[in-house]
Amino acid sequence: MRDRWLMSLALGLALALAVTGCAGKARKLSQYDLALYLQQQGKGDDALQALQRSLALDPEDPTPREALAAGYYERGWRTQAVQEWEKAWEKSSEDPSFYVGEGKPLRSQAWISDGVEAHKRAAAGLVRCYTAIADEAFKGARFEDAAKAAKRLTELAPDALPGWLTLARSLKKLKDGEGGYAAWMRCAEMDPKDADISKELGFAAFGLTKLNEAETAFRRYTALKPDDPKGYNNQGTILALLDRFEESQAAFDKALTLQKDMIPSLNGKATAYYYQKKYDEARKVWAHVLELAPDDPTALENIRTLVKMGY
Repeated sequence: MRDRWLMSLALGLALALAVTGCAGKARKLSQYDLALYLQQQGKGDDALQALQRSLALDPEDPTPREALAAGYYERGWRTQAVQEWEKAWEKSSEDPSFYVGEGKPLRSQAWISDGVEAHKRAAAGLVRCYTAIADEAFKGARFEDAAKAAKRLTELAPDALPGWLTLARSLKKLKDGEGGYAAWMRCAEMDPKDADISKELGFAAFGLTKLNEAETAFRRYTALKPDDPKGYNNQGTILALLDRFEESQAAFDKALTLQKDMIPSLNGKATAYYYQKKYDEARKVWAHVLELAPDDPTALENIRTLVKMGY
């Protein structure tokens, strides 16, 4: 009777493996294979136990560990899933040579092939989890947690823009100037046609007094958003700080053609005139600002300075 039951189990496992197309076809029947069979039969809890036993027998095997992580994730146990996926990812690689070397046990080609696939699935699972963790943390204003999760995302998927965007936005909230600038730079490299990224890169560069980089970013922004006067205003401000006053005035004038009497651009024009020692022109512009906004602090302070200078 027992022999008949074992034969039935073996046939069931073989059928399960044929149905799932698992890469473990060259393995001996194992706790991992039993887990696949139990999962096929809808016995999820028993399958998890079999996977745990498989790991106890061979803690270095990434394949059952990745399957265990997937089982945890399906049950909504995200913390446990992340832990197991991280371990599976660490103990595996897409490079088959990773599994061969001094001090490592001999493995079959099927075992190695399984490990390569487990690494890919673990990476995909971690990307899914860390994306959710980063988004939830950012929305909840837990910016350190968001930055940590997003940083891991950029390691797992270095060519995927969403992780870099979340990292850049989180570091901006944390006032990490250098880190934020580097993240925005990476975003701009990946998507140079995104106007908002160029704008954020400009602000990040300006915050670090990287004026040439800021000017380049704002110039790209105005090329992408030619109808936004704020872009020209920002560009004009940077150009004035770079002592490129003629270009600065042209940028401010462009902003003012798009938005007449734009206070920041009028203040910018006056300031550029001031640095050029064109004090009469500066005074006229600041006087116009005070006609529009009598309490504007920039115009008030600079008019007082000009009066003291005799203008």
